[in-house]
Amino acid sequence: MKYLHRILACIFLVSVAFSAEAVERVIVTYPQTFGLVYIMGISDKIVGIPSSKLRIKDGKLGPFYSQYSPNLASATEVGAVGAVNMETVLKLQPDLIICSKSLPTAKETNQFFKDHNIRILDIEARFGSVDDWLNLVKLCCKEVGKPERGENYVNLWKKNLALVSERLGKIPENKRIKVTLINSYGGEITVRGSRSRFTIEMIKLAGGKVMDGKENPSDSSACAELVFNFDPDVLIDDYSETGNAPEWIQYLRASKNGRVLKMPYDDKQAWITNWTFNAFSPIGLVWLAKSFYPEEFADIDLHKIHEEFCNVVLGSPFHATEAYPLK
Repeated sequence: MKYLHRILACIFLVSVAFSAEAVERVIVTYPQTFGLVYIMGISDKIVGIPSSKLRIKDGKLGPFYSQYSPNLASATEVGAVGAVNMETVLKLQPDLIICSKSLPTAKETNQFFKDHNIRILDIEARFGSVDDWLNLVKLCCKEVGKPERGENYVNLWKKNLALVSERLGKIPENKRIKVTLINSYGGEITVRGSRSRFTIEMIKLAGGKVMDGKENPSDSSACAELVFNFDPDVLIDDYSETGNAPEWIQYLRASKNGRVLKMPYDDKQAWITNWTFNAFSPIGLVWLAKSFYPEEFADIDLHKIHEEFCNVVLGSPFHATEAYPLK
């Protein structure tokens, strides 16, 4: 569950128009889409969630949830992913459900919602691109009557991308660094594949070279031969806290040179705040570029980039301590 930030919601919405006033009671049944509620400005409307998947136990909230959606402490558990408790959903009387179209049980479940006159954002959650994500954000914000929030988010993404691209234009291709993302999704170490597509695209946008392969290959095991042959300058650590890291990682040149990057979180409880997860990716992009090329981005203050993101997207600065493990 820890690395669900590899999964990206793509665009399949029912043809239902909403207004901002109509959205007062929201249920999220598919946790991979949860970051959308903050971008859409409806995080204070949540009445039902898959609590365990969002790492909320006994109503105890970490600093991110406490500040931006304290109502989650009283939100009702609606059941496991793909096995929603229909009776619970009906009792909560939602006027909007954010759900998946791609799960095996989705067709039957979502039709049940429609038959009971419950409006849904029916999203096909799969592994998509940055453009898929940005288009989804705009469509979802428009659907709840807040198109300006989608535009603000997309404009911030483009602004940060322009900043990164302008600096990278001064770095010749033969000076670009090689980067390996080791993704421990599901406890299996992989270095590329469909689950990593979004983050791999971000690495490329941030000026990193990745291992050759098909555009969207099957997940590739991080065998020593594959990684040592590539000999990355930088490793992105998506594995150490799982206890699944293979012993040979310590012998890579990047490890010996201390160039192993741990992904920043705003709140370890809230995995959606990982900076390479799609919701927080506007700051994750700049963090990657600065981490890859510290000299070229020496004057870029990540705290200011982060504060702008919180103000533009979340509506206020994050009051907790610095993002983990940002120094």
